[in-house]
Amino acid sequence: TVWPWYSNVAPVSWLVQKDVIDGRRHLNFSEWGTRRHEKLDDLLEVVKEDEMPLKIYLLMHPEADFSAAEKQQLLDGFQRTLGGGMPEEVMPGGEAEHEGHDDD
Repeated sequence: TVWPWYSNVAPVSWLVQKDVIDGRRHLNFSEWGTRRHEKLDDLLEVVKEDEMPLKIYLLMHPEADFSAAEKQQLLDGFQRTLGGGMPEEVMPGGEAEHEGHDDD
């Protein structure tokens, strides 16, 4: 983790440390080889649903927000990297994108 300068200033340091610990608990790339499939659905869903990055994070780091093209590249990258491991409902053009539409 690259710690920003303000992570050394209380009380902000407490919030930053808590966020990093919570983030690692949810997704720790150091454990990716052993827990990859367990967390994959959650990872893809938060990207697809614009739940990450957190809005509070974007207040201080607006450059961290994904454009639509960047989000699509990320989802496509997951598809190429993980092969068939990407659930249809979060794939571009998947079932969830067509819910409520009749194809008749």
